[in-house]
Amino acid sequence: MIIAKLSQGVIDSISQLINNIQQITYQKDFSIRCDTLPYQELNALAQNINLMLNRTEKHITKQVQAEQQVIQLNSEPVPRATR
Repeated sequence: MIIAKLSQGVIDSISQLINNIQQITYQKDFSIRCDTLPYQELNALAQNINLMLNRTEKHITKQVQAEQQVIQLNSEPVPRATR
């Protein structure tokens, strides 16, 4: 009985983690975070996934800013050289 409840709890936690990752993947929304899980090992995994998502989100933000800067620089008129 205790083993069955423990097993179901682990399975539920893994399912929750899978659902979070699928949601992030399908929606391409890197702002979604995995929930805290009741089992130490699974919670460590969830927290490391969240850390990876934080870094990915920062990288995407920097990339977008760099692309916007390039677009802005390319749209500015180039001064003509005077002779």
